[in-house]
Amino acid sequence: MRARISPLWFVLALTAGTTSIPAGQTKIGPSETGLSHAADHRLTAPPPTDEDSDEVVDQASARRRVLHLRGGSVARGVTRQDNGQWEFKRGKRWEPLPNGVVTRVEDERTLLASWRERNKIAGTDLALRSADAGWAFEEGLIEEGVAHLDQILDESPNHSKALAVLGAHGHRIHLPRPDAHARADDAEVEALFDWASGRTRSLRELAWIQLAGVRDRDGVTGRLEADLSSPIRSRRHLAVHALGRVAPGTSLKGLLLLSVHDPAEEIRQEAAIALGRAGEPAVCTPLLKALDSQNGHVRVRATEALGYVGHVEIVEPLMTRLKAAQAGGSAGHSVPHSYIFTGKQLAYIQDFDVEVATNVAVADPTVNVRVEGMVLEAGIRGIEEVQYVRMERAAASNALRRLTGQNPGRNAKAWLKWWEKDGAQWRAANLPTAPTAVPDEAR
Repeated sequence: MRARISPLWFVLALTAGTTSIPAGQTKIGPSETGLSHAADHRLTAPPPTDEDSDEVVDQASARRRVLHLRGGSVARGVTRQDNGQWEFKRGKRWEPLPNGVVTRVEDERTLLASWRERNKIAGTDLALRSADAGWAFEEGLIEEGVAHLDQILDESPNHSKALAVLGAHGHRIHLPRPDAHARADDAEVEALFDWASGRTRSLRELAWIQLAGVRDRDGVTGRLEADLSSPIRSRRHLAVHALGRVAPGTSLKGLLLLSVHDPAEEIRQEAAIALGRAGEPAVCTPLLKALDSQNGHVRVRATEALGYVGHVEIVEPLMTRLKAAQAGGSAGHSVPHSYIFTGKQLAYIQDFDVEVATNVAVADPTVNVRVEGMVLEAGIRGIEEVQYVRMERAAASNALRRLTGQNPGRNAKAWLKWWEKDGAQWRAANLPTAPTAVPDEAR
């Protein structure tokens, strides 16, 4: 069965404007400087199917290629050349491209083979992987480049080389681009918010690059701050991400609360990352205080948030918490207590009190109780508390890995051994002055 291809799989846009023009329907006149870079990575043709492979045999000139076009756009899919004119296959029809628009032609299979080889060489090195993403954009593998940057930024949200690649090649992706004079409530800004909703991390980053160019900074910030309390999950997600980029250092109270209490994990992470971008180590103080909460959820989430905030000042406190959790404690907070009696009680008549009334004598017995056994004072922890202790250990280990760049192991013993051996040296090399206190907003 032939794979169905959306009619929007290929778009050409004029540099002089923003109007998208389907291929084969527009001539490029002498007044135009060329095609824009506004090719949407989502509009490329799908991967080759079995039927496409058969066509390669039947029509030797028809195969999947990446065509680089005048102006920087890219056309990717099944193509052929007919009488010197390039044609693109859309559905069952062949549509011609304007003469002279194709500047470079690459075989898709060859590019993908090179892409896989580059990935093997890069391995887990984020800098090399960022460079590979840039190469993918330059070669027209837009989807691969975006996916690569998503992985890098998910692992390291502030990775400078990945963000630089995104900034250099973001023009190759089509998205709403509000005018600098647009207001926060204009349709162009609203379209950008709608476009960014539900997108991957790298595409959201592109949206905030555009949003940062809007001069109505107060209006944009106010709108984002209002969305922090939105009941719609996607709106809160957009708000915490954008505030960290567009207006770092604002809405710290709201971000602190979301970093610990929001039910969505990705929003808690984004809120903590936004706090880190504020550049104020003092925001760690409320989160450190939240580690003393009797609520297990709060302790675990505060530990996770500290890792994403990213200030190295909190490494030593986290090591202290990890040590307490490793010892089986509950990070120093008090636990509910109760008293348990085990034994037996024996009631007996000790004596009689004789009471005399008119012509009547009543013997009132004195009953005493003999107790044999003991009373135990017990701290009630239970299965749930033990679970939280384990979760705290895991959260602290992950947070330390992000903060230090070290990975001695995933268990607490490995981290404690590293701290004992190399902690003093690491601390001397990395630890700046301690943060100043700020109001506690996270407890």
